[in-house]
Amino acid sequence: MIDADNPVSGDSTPDDDTEVSLSEAAQAVMDVLVECHGNLEAVRHRLNGDEIDVDMDSSELPSPREQVLHIAAQLESCAGALRDAERE
Repeated sequence: MIDADNPVSGDSTPDDDTEVSLSEAAQAVMDVLVECHGNLEAVRHRLNGDEIDVDMDSSELPSPREQVLHIAAQLESCAGALRDAERE
């Protein structure tokens, strides 16, 4: 399964030999995409100067650039998970 907080490149070898079906990989990717969508909306709101509803001081949040780089890594992980599942 894809770990949204610790994305890995699709070219790397997983730490374990767990095989994931294409259906399981697709569901995991859909879950990550929903999370990424929310995160991208929050970044967009921050860039537009809109207030966002968070329980922390906005100065403690990562910069929008850091956030989008993290989202990009998650999406790369999704692509890798689908490629790996497709090989089965």
